[in-house]
Amino acid sequence: MSQAQENSSSPPCKLILSRSQLELGRISLGSLNVMRRTQGQISLGKQTLMLNVFCAVPTRFSIQLRGDSGAGVDNVHRLSAANDATWLKLKLQEALADGKAATWTSQRDVFRNGQTIVLAPGDSVSPQIAGQSTPIMQLGVVAEVEILHDAARTKFSSDQDLSGQFSFEIKSF
Repeated sequence: MSQAQENSSSPPCKLILSRSQLELGRISLGSLNVMRRTQGQISLGKQTLMLNVFCAVPTRFSIQLRGDSGAGVDNVHRLSAANDATWLKLKLQEALADGKAATWTSQRDVFRNGQTIVLAPGDSVSPQIAGQSTPIMQLGVVAEVEILHDAARTKFSSDQDLSGQFSFEIKSF
């Protein structure tokens, strides 16, 4: 994962992630095969990180998710591997903007459940306070990353490396 600076001429906002890399560790082929017999889609684990935005002055902005491999399908991001049966799913939840609960607005109909939103690469979301687009100085968000595997499409015959990158970009408006 990486973070990108704001890309406009307005006052700068800085995005900081609590971790720039997520590691799953080793997943044994044997345990994957056991899970495959019992489940259609297997979660290889969830991890959380904090995403924080700090602006020099109150600013209206959006956050865009960018991915470097595969295409977003059903709100997930394909990871590179010997097969294409593994995805990354990103949820933004528990957002606080200037100390107040924040909700999200987006350019397309992205899955939402209260304060939680699921993003695919290319999605752009803007925080709102009390349903209004308001200039914000600080935003804190819990980001949950889950790795999902389609057991029916498993073609692993040995250990496989899974990798993928995504970044966030801030755009003020």
